[in-house]
Amino acid sequence: MTATGGRIEAESVLSSRHGDVDSSVSQKNYLSDLIDLSPLTTSSNSDTDGTPTNPGNFGNAMQGCGAALP
Repeated sequence: MTATGGRIEAESVLSSRHGDVDSSVSQKNYLSDLIDLSPLTTSSNSDTDGTPTNPGNFGNAMQGCGAALP
């Protein structure tokens, strides 16, 4: 193989790797956008008649919030 042939082959491999990196970066950005735009669902507790529940005091309310988190 000549020096020119080796250089052309190396440039071809480098170009291919660069394309792979660009593709991976694009996929990472796409997945990051999906995470950023994903919805957050919340819920609240209430009695069956629609009246909000009363935790009694602030400490009990905070305990209830902590228990609701995964």
